[in-house]
Amino acid sequence: MKKFVRYSLLLAALAAAPLSASASYADAWASLGVVDVASNDVQILITGSSLRIIGAQGLTVEVYNVTGVRVFSRHIESNDQTFQAGLPRGCYMVKVGNTVRKVSIR
Repeated sequence: MKKFVRYSLLLAALAAAPLSASASYADAWASLGVVDVASNDVQILITGSSLRIIGAQGLTVEVYNVTGVRVFSRHIESNDQTFQAGLPRGCYMVKVGNTVRKVSIR
């Protein structure tokens, strides 16, 4: 029961956190099922279960689920690379180098 309560609180906190600094921008993309967040010249795009990283050649992309378990990790070999992550619907944290963003797969 305690584990369920902790999980519910964590999920509620993630759901309440904004997807980006501009909520209207994030809301417009979220209505299409796409989240696009740019920071430090690194762009993270999620479309369906495809993960596209732009501007991060030589870095590593890591995806964590809401419980903090790493579910995907790959080395980025080009400046614009797309991965078929095959992740189920849900909220995830995507880390590329020192950039970390929350994304939602719908």
